[in-house]
Amino acid sequence: MLRFFLTVCLLPLLLGACSFDEGFEAYCRAQLNPVDIEVLTEIPTHRVDQSLNRAQISDLLTQGGQLVTDNRALAATRASLEHGVFARHDTLGLRGLACARPSVHVKLRLVDPVVYMASEYPEGTCGYDTVYLHETRHVQAYEALLRRTAATAR
Repeated sequence: MLRFFLTVCLLPLLLGACSFDEGFEAYCRAQLNPVDIEVLTEIPTHRVDQSLNRAQISDLLTQGGQLVTDNRALAATRASLEHGVFARHDTLGLRGLACARPSVHVKLRLVDPVVYMASEYPEGTCGYDTVYLHETRHVQAYEALLRRTAATAR
C-alpha cells in the first residue's frame, strides 16, 4: 500500500504533475471500492380470500378511506409497501484529508397482496371470473407502482 501511494500519489506530486489533493483522490479511487447502489424488489404472488361477503368487503373499503354505500362492493384488492435500507461506507484518511465510498442497498417489497372476492360469487361462476379479472388489474397496478418506485430510486 505504501509503495502504491509513493508511486501513484507522491511521485507525481514531487514532479509537479498534480496537487496533493489530486494525488490523494487517485489514491482513494485505487484503494476503495466504487460507489455501490442496489435496489431490489420483491413481488409475491397475490392470494385470494373469499371469506368475506359483500357487506364485509364494503366495510373493509370504508375503513380504508374509500366511500362505499349500500354494500355494493363485489371485491377489493389490498397490499402494502415495505422498504428496508442498508447503508455503509468505506473511508480512507491521510494528512487531514478523507474520502468515502458509500454502499447503499434498498429493498422494496409488496406485503401480503390480497384480492378479497365476495363469498356470494363462488369461484368458477361468470360473476366471479369477471370481477376477478377486474381485480387482477389492481394487482398489476400495485406491481407497476413498485417497479416505478424502484426505477426512480435507482
